Amino acid sequence: MPKYLSRSLNQGRQGPERSAETQQQNDSEFSPSREYFRQLNEQIDSARTRGASDEANELQTQYEEEIQSWQALESLKRLTPVELGAVSETLNEGDLELLQQLLERAEDLPYAVLSPDSFYLLGNAYHEVGNFYEAIQEFSHCVRIDPAHARARNNRGFSHCNLGQYQQAIRDFNEAIRIKGKFPQAYHNRALAFHSLSKYKEAIRDCTRAINMNPGLPSPYIVRGLAYVNLGKHRKAIRDYNKAIAISPDYAEAYNNRGVAYVNLGQHQQAILDYGEAIRINPDFVLAYSNRGLALTNVQQQEQAIEDFTTATNLDPGLAQAFHNRGLAYLQLGQNQQALQDYEQAASLDSRFADSSNSPALTG
Repeated sequence: MPKYLSRSLNQGRQGPERSAETQQQNDSEFSPSREYFRQLNEQIDSARTRGASDEANELQTQYEEEIQSWQALESLKRLTPVELGAVSETLNEGDLELLQQLLERAEDLPYAVLSPDSFYLLGNAYHEVGNFYEAIQEFSHCVRIDPAHARARNNRGFSHCNLGQYQQAIRDFNEAIRIKGKFPQAYHNRALAFHSLSKYKEAIRDCTRAINMNPGLPSPYIVRGLAYVNLGKHRKAIRDYNKAIAISPDYAEAYNNRGVAYVNLGQHQQAILDYGEAIRINPDFVLAYSNRGLALTNVQQQEQAIEDFTTATNLDPGLAQAFHNRGLAYLQLGQNQQALQDYEQAASLDSRFADSSNSPALTG
């Protein structure tokens, strides 16, 4: 039987989770190197005193460009998270474009101006625009100067997670927890890494620790629910998804994942309702369309299912599972040619679908 797609939290960018305390701390940590710019000003004055106008003009241009770059770095604070991994609102397309522009301007800053927290800020910004390799490099600069920077180690670990480098990520999370102790975001992120390595009991343990430290974070409930589903404990998973929804009622992934758990209990109509709610919250939620389509086929509503699978393939033409399952719906309607075309498309995207009877479990 085809399986459903659960949304794992290590996919793509996660929005910033800020507390008033961490935001105030973050705002106080970034200030330009006054000594650097003072010395640059002295060089400009010296060149003018000596009558070296070309040198003075060149230094003045350098000064103005670097001040603008520093202002761009300062502006990044408004758009970047303090700690990566906890779920909140993602940046909109306009903010992401602005973030990329600010990054391009800030890249010209000389190292003499940059503090550990400046590298940390740049790492967060690169992560937000999806440049995880560059993010890791900036976080590494930060911890090289300040080895006790727990947040940089946590965020570098999260960037490693987004590259599938889970063992490196776990090492960073371990160190962040060792340094800071009570660090629910790091426990949550390490749980993600454990889950991705199929170490579900370890993931549950870390999520429980994160929840005990901060019961108001919805994301550890989601990760623990995913782990419970993989251990076949679907009712426990549903209880966790319920808690996540109670904390964050517009959490589309929670509804989608609860739908998966309901399907595994044979409650297809309840699952269809949950997938519909996920789609209402996020109309571009590909996995929810694919999952609702599969649930609809299970209650013999193939035509509606085909509509959902088609929407899913339009949103993500590389989602082999949706093509395969639409083929199944066509086959059940006796539309063999359309079914064959979809099976062939699924097989071309993922060799596991070369046998049309094979539908492996996929997680988002």
